[in-house]
Amino acid sequence: GAQSLREKWIRLSKSNQIWGYGAAQILPNFAYHLNSNLEFLSGIFDTNIQKHGFYYPGLKPQIIPPKDSLEHETIIITAINNTQLILRSLLNQKIKKTLPMHWSV
Repeated sequence: GAQSLREKWIRLSKSNQIWGYGAAQILPNFAYHLNSNLEFLSGIFDTNIQKHGFYYPGLKPQIIPPKDSLEHETIIITAINNTQLILRSLLNQKIKKTLPMHWSV
């Protein structure tokens, strides 16, 4: 369930930086169900410049512009409603590690 997913991400974040991609409005609800402030994320990439520098209330990661190269980064797609669009963009950048953001992991 959600707790085991959170625990896997926390364990992974001890040896790798994990980044979110997509500052979706639903992300705080997802964090609530994870019982987490998402402190295991190093930041949340988003292409909307109006969101850059901001935080969600009660969550740790800052919303930042995407890096020029994400090829060696570990990414969780945090905008559930835009998963396909973001995944296509990440695949075009030859990203190697995209972690699932769903309950069946």
